[in-house]
Amino acid sequence: MKSAIITAYKEERTIGNAIERILKQLEKEDELIVLAPDKGTEKVVKDYKRKDKRIKFVKDPGNGKPTALNLALEIAKGDILICTDGDVFIDENAIKELMKPFKINEVGAATARPVSLNTRDTMLGYWSHLLTDAGAHKRRLSQRKKRKFINVSGYLYGMRKGLIEKIPEQTLSDDALISEKIWERKYDIVYVPNAKVYVRYP
Repeated sequence: MKSAIITAYKEERTIGNAIERILKQLEKEDELIVLAPDKGTEKVVKDYKRKDKRIKFVKDPGNGKPTALNLALEIAKGDILICTDGDVFIDENAIKELMKPFKINEVGAATARPVSLNTRDTMLGYWSHLLTDAGAHKRRLSQRKKRKFINVSGYLYGMRKGLIEKIPEQTLSDDALISEKIWERKYDIVYVPNAKVYVRYP
């Protein structure tokens, strides 16, 4: 069983697309947990919840992403947790690809490949592609070949349930902390370039 987890904040315009793309890739026994503190996002999620029993909405107190993730960790039933955000869109085969490495017991986490949706015609858009393509993608490919430490991407990653019990609420980079804790427990972290997640950067 898998538990997909979406953390969101004021993302009523994008959360529907995020939910639909995930639901298409889940099995009947899987679940989708969506956490948000704002009423706009909550309304959209509850509209979807009435149509699909796999969806669970959790009202988080608005104290930051670590708090929301801790709430999800407490109730998630899946053996594998798939974490993502409410303002990104996963590829149609992203979860399937992300699940493949977990066939190996030594794998504790698997991270997807962020792909920028921004145009390259602006300075910030160009930098977003430089960050995702030349930076993160090529670096993770190199680290994967050498079986070195890899940071999971908070945009989309999977991890085995039970490896992380609680995230300190003051954590500034939850994905970095999660990666370090899993690595410290002697589990591998795998980069899965075929599991794509599409991001629109500021």
